[in-house]
Amino acid sequence: GAGKAVIDAPALLFATGGLQPVDLSPLLVSLVNANGKVRFAGTLAWTHDGVTSNGLLTVDSLDFKTPLGVAHSVHSTIALASLLPPVTEDGQHLDISRVDAVLPITGLEMTFAAGPGSIHIEATRTDIASGSASLAPITIELANTASSTGVVRLAKLDLAQIVAASNIGDQVKITGLVSGTVPFSFGPAGFRIADGHVELAGPGRLEIDRTLWTKGAAVSSMQDLAYQALEHLAVDSLSANINSVAGGRLQIVFHIKGENDPPKPE
Repeated sequence: GAGKAVIDAPALLFATGGLQPVDLSPLLVSLVNANGKVRFAGTLAWTHDGVTSNGLLTVDSLDFKTPLGVAHSVHSTIALASLLPPVTEDGQHLDISRVDAVLPITGLEMTFAAGPGSIHIEATRTDIASGSASLAPITIELANTASSTGVVRLAKLDLAQIVAASNIGDQVKITGLVSGTVPFSFGPAGFRIADGHVELAGPGRLEIDRTLWTKGAAVSSMQDLAYQALEHLAVDSLSANINSVAGGRLQIVFHIKGENDPPKPE
């Protein structure tokens, strides 16, 4: 009716085609193509009054695939207040050196706590596009029917890098730094953005090849004047509203003030 189990796993090696996190727990199903080493030590004790448990998970260096891309050199020491069910202590910390996304994400830092059925992320910060992004505190419910909402704060992202990584990078050139907030939600309906807003910090420059709009078709003289201005535009101010629309598409509506400024006066 009473006893104790001591768990000591000093060298768990994950490898593609070999041991994977989901083999140890279905809660780790999202960690795929994991490669690296982790350590775990814990105890599980029971009496007629119930079960108590605790543990310490140390991630020395782990790579795995995420929806954004491969995460490299994940480091963390996670203290567990309970193993059954898994519950962490408050204020756990995780570091990711780099995520190979469309725009590389580096220096990601996260403070979190996990409990039965949910994860509370207290703080997240990362470097991206020569600026930074941070996540306001958010609680993520792990049930498939649950929805979660949050806000991403952007600070001084380099527009030139963002546009260069897009599918219009060969037709649009833009310089300047943007900051703003992007509210989002995700759940059974997927990932959605609502009422996102960014603004340019200071002057910039915008150059749009007119073929992006015309596709070689004839245009009116007024349209042509607008397209000429956008080919070489010195930007005084720029803001954009961001929203998800039907079909999983993203709508960005720009408001730009500037003046035509070609390399050679015309």
